[in-house]
Amino acid sequence: MPGHGQLALPGGRDPGGARVRVPDPGRGARAGGGAGRGVPSLQAPDQADHSLHCVSVGTLYLVSTPIGNLDDITLRALQVLEAAPLVAAEDTRHTLKLLTHFGLRRPLVSLHAHNEERQLESILERLKQHDIALVSDAGTPALSDPGVRLVSAAVARGFAVVPIPGPSAPLAALVASGLPTNQFTFLGFLPRKRGELERVLGDAGEARRTFVFFESPHRLTKTLAIMAATLGPRAMVVAREITKTHEEFVRGTPAALLAHFEQRPPRGELTVVVAGSDWKPVNGAGSNG
Repeated sequence: MPGHGQLALPGGRDPGGARVRVPDPGRGARAGGGAGRGVPSLQAPDQADHSLHCVSVGTLYLVSTPIGNLDDITLRALQVLEAAPLVAAEDTRHTLKLLTHFGLRRPLVSLHAHNEERQLESILERLKQHDIALVSDAGTPALSDPGVRLVSAAVARGFAVVPIPGPSAPLAALVASGLPTNQFTFLGFLPRKRGELERVLGDAGEARRTFVFFESPHRLTKTLAIMAATLGPRAMVVAREITKTHEEFVRGTPAALLAHFEQRPPRGELTVVVAGSDWKPVNGAGSNG
């Protein structure tokens, strides 16, 4: 996710990273067009057979990567990244560091918000020849990240698209918030213009569902001030630096959190979780203000 790209090395680990060997349950099966290292194919069973325009070509893997703690990488993600002939990355420099940490060396191509449209046809042509792994700087690609156009185009042209689940800041913040999780709305990054911001927060605040969004440290107090005026004493949580050394969950109402962060300006990556319009805290849980 944009702005969620600072990876903290797990304690006690050599920054160079020892090479990770992952088991090969397929024993000889290959991830179609892979590097030939015995990594099993991870294509969903019969997925291509259900496409109206299926073609026998490579698979696009959507690989989730750590949002802070490198120990959160999954074995399946390592398998795919080791086997993929090409990795499409939001920031190739950042992804190179990630791969190097795990002892992997793969060809990289840049795919970010400013060049996705320009790179689209080139990557789709490569997908006709072999598998491609798509990664963002951190978290799940195509979720408030580059890759949406590529995924849509790949599906439209009959390529298999396979998600490799893993770390996700919105889900991590949501499940640890103490607020209802059965229904929620993810807003991504909020609008910058005040009028649009007020409208989006007002609409979200009227719904009964919990809502989640990303916010930058320098805009948080402005957003909290609008929320205090429009939502009133609503229970909410600001999750900061999730999975990193200074991870923190600050709970309260918009007014209480505004006062808190005016005194202690926030740093790092922020994910905000807000209760729906009809939720009432249990014994005061989830609301400190």
